[in-house]
Amino acid sequence: MENLFCEETFPLGEEKADSDKDVPDPEVEYAVTIWREIKTVLFPILQAPDPESLWEDTRSKIWSLYESAGFPYEPTDRGFWKWLLEQNHKVSSIRAENENKMWEQGLIRLKNQLLMPPDPDIPT
Repeated sequence: MENLFCEETFPLGEEKADSDKDVPDPEVEYAVTIWREIKTVLFPILQAPDPESLWEDTRSKIWSLYESAGFPYEPTDRGFWKWLLEQNHKVSSIRAENENKMWEQGLIRLKNQLLMPPDPDIPT
């Protein structure tokens, strides 16, 4: 299977959301803090030819962030993915448009690879 998450299409470069610039909205600032942790554990799985093999460890790390947020949705895979996509959306206001598109597509591709059957409430 072709690696759709290689560094050329999914760059690690400096992002607006990772800079030390002021973030105007406290909710966005919190999302940026959480997103830094999320992307640190997500990036290797997005580059992996077989993301399923890395998923449990990655999910566990991100799940602990979801849990520390108080499970804003139910403590299920459905709630987890809804929260994860929401965190991505919150930081999108301070990232470049092309980077937003890459993260959104990467997360949706990963979700589609890992969730069977697809959840109708989570975008595909």
